[in-house]
Amino acid sequence: MSKTNLRYTFLFIMFLTFVSLINMACERVAESGELTHLYVEASHPAFENLRDMEDKTPIILIGTKEAEINPYNFVDDTGREISEFSMAHIKVDKIIKNHDPISLDSEQMIPVLENEYQKDSTVFHIGGYQKMELGKKYLLFLYYSEHDNWYVINGVVFGKVPTSTSESLLYGQKGDSPSLPEKVIREAQESYKHFFGK
Repeated sequence: MSKTNLRYTFLFIMFLTFVSLINMACERVAESGELTHLYVEASHPAFENLRDMEDKTPIILIGTKEAEINPYNFVDDTGREISEFSMAHIKVDKIIKNHDPISLDSEQMIPVLENEYQKDSTVFHIGGYQKMELGKKYLLFLYYSEHDNWYVINGVVFGKVPTSTSESLLYGQKGDSPSLPEKVIREAQESYKHFFGK
C-alpha cells in the first residue's frame, strides 16, 4: 500500500470516528431530553418608547402565569391547523387600564397567546419572544381578539414585561447595546414598579 493510500485510509478512518462521535452525542442529547432553541425572524409592530406603547394598548394589567398549553393547536379560517403559539392562563392581579369593551375582574383567569412554542425537541422563539414563567408576575400590554376569544401581547415582544428586573427579556439578543424592545421594556419596568409589590 502506498503512502498516499495509507494517508487516505487513515483520514477516512478518522472521518468515520468523528461521525460516530457526533451521532453518539446527538443520541445522548435526544435521550437526555435536551431542547434545541431557535430564533424565528418575524415582523411585528414596534413602539418608539413606553408612551407610544401605552397609547396604542387598550388593556394594561399585572397578572400571574398559572398554567400553559404548549403548543396550542387551533384551526384558522381556512381550516388549516396551526400550532405556532403557546397559550398562557393568566390570573389577573391588578387592572391598570381597560379601554376595551370586554369586562375584566381581578382574580379572573384569562387566556393569553404567547409567541414561543415547542414542537418535539425544538423550541421556537418568534421574534425572540421568551415565554412567561409559571408562577411569576408580569406587567402585560394586551388587546383582546374577539374573533379568537383570547388576549394578545401588543407588539409581540414589547408588551410582556417581567416584574423582576433580573429575568431574561428576549431570546437570541445579539450585540452589547440594548434593542428597542429591551429599552421600552426597561422603561416600563421603571415606570410601573410601584404596582409590582401590590
